[in-house]
Amino acid sequence: MKHMKRVTLILTICIMLVMLVGCDTSDVKDHAADIAQSDNEYIKIVKNGVNDNYPDITYGEAFDDFFSSPTWKYFKGSKKKSDDEEDKSEDGEKEYDVVEFTGYCTYDDEDVKALIQFDVDKKNKSFEPSYLSLNKVSQSPLVMASLLEKVLSDGKDDTSEEDTSEDKTDDSENETKKGDDKVYSVGDTVKIKWIGTWLKYTITDFGSATADDGTPAIYFKYFIENMGKKEWYVSSDDFTIYADDYGVDTNNWLEGLKNTHGIHLASGKKTEGIFYVKKDLNTISKLEVRVEDQATYLLKDDSMKDGSGTNNDENDSDKSSSTDTKTNDTPDLSAELEYDEHDDYILDSSDSRYVKKSEVSKMSKKKLRLARNEIFARHGYIFDSADLKKYFNDKSWYIPSIKPSKWSDSLLNKYEKKNIALIKKYE
Repeated sequence: MKHMKRVTLILTICIMLVMLVGCDTSDVKDHAADIAQSDNEYIKIVKNGVNDNYPDITYGEAFDDFFSSPTWKYFKGSKKKSDDEEDKSEDGEKEYDVVEFTGYCTYDDEDVKALIQFDVDKKNKSFEPSYLSLNKVSQSPLVMASLLEKVLSDGKDDTSEEDTSEDKTDDSENETKKGDDKVYSVGDTVKIKWIGTWLKYTITDFGSATADDGTPAIYFKYFIENMGKKEWYVSSDDFTIYADDYGVDTNNWLEGLKNTHGIHLASGKKTEGIFYVKKDLNTISKLEVRVEDQATYLLKDDSMKDGSGTNNDENDSDKSSSTDTKTNDTPDLSAELEYDEHDDYILDSSDSRYVKKSEVSKMSKKKLRLARNEIFARHGYIFDSADLKKYFNDKSWYIPSIKPSKWSDSLLNKYEKKNIALIKKYE
């Protein structure tokens, strides 16, 4: 009897839906399935799941916020088995559990109906997005990843931020935006985000090299840190080189010059490497490096500079740090007087070295405050204070991405924590 009442209720709702949404029978079916399967355990696994980079919002909450007319349904699917599964059954197909979501949104300035499918592993209570269509047109995995990224990152953007002070050192989990049209220089760190993880890339040096047979080349040194929670494969293939706006092959053989091999970089781990391209730096007017096609380093541009093409600033910095024992602790007061609020960094490399007392003891309170918050800005911290927001928005390296309510002090390394404590002593 209860079953009959439930069927009757569903049929009644279906009739009402037809009246509300018109003749689109697919919408009616989706809403009917959504009601009928509201207690489905597979659907609950997806709706209650969270992405590692967005632990404060579930998929169900994010999808309900982002899409209109959201519906969920479950079904058994089948697909051709991979080669390593061929011997497990005779029919060549494998059954799997699918949760399908539909909803309406605006994508590329067009109103679309999105259909997203997730493969669900009930045993491990896990799932993976496997398919996306927009207005019944199948989309690539890259488009699917991009849309899901937007859904999760926009999930609760309308909630009010906590009234936190930038003076705090305890704050949130690092989330980053994808790169934009900003141009970066050697030593700048860019944050590249993918579904499930995000990474920090830095071009640390570049210059001329010569192969054993005399062929001119350019070397690029890089540093990569996996800040996400999933292992990720990284290599020199993550970088694209452009010389005078022409793409340059990074997979070439140069006698005596070997590229660092790619590795599977675990969560929280770091790596560094070097790769070479077959080009003469002295004959190039403009040299650029694109990172995962999301951020651009401009390493040389003769139309803007003197065209020396060498990383003199970086090399000079390295030399001075290597001869620290020969210098005295008297601060460079001329640098203080010439300080311009548009300088790149107040304390260069304060995220990878211990700052000396002599560097901060003579600073003004204003400069000390900027130097301290510069450490947070490197991580993408979004400032509430108007002056800090304006100051760091002018920095080419700054990618605002983390709300104060989501900050976590665990993002700070040992150098940053000690440097913050030192600066606060003089503030």
